[in-house]
Amino acid sequence: MNLHNDWIKSRMTSVHMTIRDVDCQDFDVDAFIDAMQKLHIDFFSFFAGGYVTTYPSALEYQRISPYLEKGKDLAAEIVTKARAAGIVPIPMVDLGILPSKAAKDHPDWAQLDINGNMRVIDDENVQACLLSGWQTEYSALIVKELIDRYPQIGGMKFGGSSYGFSANICYCKNCREGFYHATGLSLPESVDWDSDTYHEYVKWRYEQTALRVQQLYEMVKSQRDDLIVMGNSVCFGNPTWTISSSLDQEKMVEYQDIIQIEAQERVFHTTNRDSLVWQSLTMSSEEAIYMQSLTDKPVIIVASYFLAWPWRRTAMEYAEQKYWLYQIIANGANPMINLSGGPPAVHEDKRGFKAPQEVFDFYTKYRNYYEADSPIAKIAIVYSQSSLIYYGKENAFKSYVACLRGFERVLLDKHIAFDIISISDLKKQGSKYSKVILANTACMSDEDCASVREYVKLGGVVLATAHTSLFDEFGKKRSDFGLSDLFGVNYLGSDKKLGVDERNIEMQTYGVIPEDSSAFPSFTEVKIVPVDHFACTFSLDEAELILKLSPTFRVFPEGLSYPMSPIMQGDALAVKRNFGDGLVYYFGWPLGREYYELGQSDICNVIMDVLQPDNNGFTVIGPKSVNAFFREQKNRINIHLVNRTGGDRFLTEIVPVCNIEIRYYGRENIRRVFSVQSNREVSIQKHQDSISVLLPKLDDYDIIAFEIDR
Repeated sequence: MNLHNDWIKSRMTSVHMTIRDVDCQDFDVDAFIDAMQKLHIDFFSFFAGGYVTTYPSALEYQRISPYLEKGKDLAAEIVTKARAAGIVPIPMVDLGILPSKAAKDHPDWAQLDINGNMRVIDDENVQACLLSGWQTEYSALIVKELIDRYPQIGGMKFGGSSYGFSANICYCKNCREGFYHATGLSLPESVDWDSDTYHEYVKWRYEQTALRVQQLYEMVKSQRDDLIVMGNSVCFGNPTWTISSSLDQEKMVEYQDIIQIEAQERVFHTTNRDSLVWQSLTMSSEEAIYMQSLTDKPVIIVASYFLAWPWRRTAMEYAEQKYWLYQIIANGANPMINLSGGPPAVHEDKRGFKAPQEVFDFYTKYRNYYEADSPIAKIAIVYSQSSLIYYGKENAFKSYVACLRGFERVLLDKHIAFDIISISDLKKQGSKYSKVILANTACMSDEDCASVREYVKLGGVVLATAHTSLFDEFGKKRSDFGLSDLFGVNYLGSDKKLGVDERNIEMQTYGVIPEDSSAFPSFTEVKIVPVDHFACTFSLDEAELILKLSPTFRVFPEGLSYPMSPIMQGDALAVKRNFGDGLVYYFGWPLGREYYELGQSDICNVIMDVLQPDNNGFTVIGPKSVNAFFREQKNRINIHLVNRTGGDRFLTEIVPVCNIEIRYYGRENIRRVFSVQSNREVSIQKHQDSISVLLPKLDDYDIIAFEIDR
């Protein structure tokens, strides 16, 4: 049966529904479909096979829910009624979990620890190995049974932990033999980033994950090539999952028709549960921006209905959920709500349906403002998977992700359009951008370095920080920066630790602008900038010095808090250099991380002075708690304004903002400007060098559409 897949060519709304064992007992399919129609859902995925099987499977190792009435086919009822309502149903299987009966009969299908013991999840399930017959062979039987039984399904989803390994090293026969065959080495005994064997193991795992994604895709297509294939994973905003499961999105997107990325995590406990760590409020836009740079396929960003993590039965706060979802649709991706625990009717806390209902209502009503749009950014932040893995290691967030997010935050605060691109895409996409940011891009291959040189040579501007290019693509430290010729400096072999001295006494350090430097025009009243974490030591070759590192001096007691030598006397900290037709700025400390953690305005001003963004002629004048995302259609430039003014996490209220001004200095002929939310035209004020519009009030979200005569 060929049901056509034209629906994936348009923007869409979706739901993923976890069907728990207990939900099978009294599942009201009619009420569920009614709820999906009310939410304007285009497709949904649902638990069908694997450790919670929702139909009378003939396969021995499918774990049929004990709450499913004997002979009842819940999956069939869901599929049939969804199609009758015009909704596409996609069954899901989690291949990362192995039912205990299958593990007992096939112990080689389970993950094993170093002592040969299965990694147990609970009394009825263990962790499956990615290389086991459960995934490579038995999964084909599950897929075939679902396809044969339910010809009306729209695709197959491999959810949960189907893609990738777990955080632990698996010592099963398949892994031992597979790793030895590929490398000639035995599996490492533990996580050891200083071990060459462990580095080889990490590379091997990434290769195996990408291969498994390809095999699952081809497995489905060999049985019915019209079916959509999708999975479930994350990108660098969740570095722990990305590294532990060996997820390389750049390779994985090739073998999926719809790319599903989780942005569920809002808060999590530290390992010993003595504190909470908050995920960035802009994670959903970050993922949408990055994933669209990798693929033209539909990108789905998943938002949890609940307080993730761990409170699955309490609904996400209304204000935060709206902000989270609006960021997704404002950046070209498609929103999915994860109902982790049955259909809407069985949720104890139904308050959480208000936010997606309102967002999906708007998205559906004004979908023509989202179709066939594209970003217009001229600035790109470069993401390096190698830097996340081999430089970040067990501390990837602070060492690397925070460096990226600091620059994201500056550009969001200043309402500047930006993309996030893979470093391997710089060669292909670099000409689109006038400026590129290498935020502590520590691990770079010789080819990556060559791409950056060529980009600058042809007129591009690069802002690089800290350890950029000091390591090769597998984390081996070079004796000098791989881009030392571009930076015009030479690494002296060490870093200066900042913040505390060797006695653990708290210290302070500053970047000092030389009197004769014109690199930072906004610094008219002050010539110092706070500096933290570490500073690379380097000598100047052919570069212009634009920042010095002050002497480090103590914080307490205050009567002794002064430098022992003049503050203007210090080592080089940042330089500027012309190269070919372009320009490069190198800052010897993790500038982005400092802004992410501190948010201090002088650090922001340093970055803005260097970037000097023209933003395609647009300037948004409003508080930094309003995000502006810029998208282009054939005859329109749409500025999506998303308001998060309202306080601390969880975000529990959104305070309206008044009088946001947008100025346009470009050459396009603006025919009219339209506020989509208020459904009215906005009056245009003409100035000598620009036009402007004034938005009297922004509640939570609006699209200001600049209609252009082209």
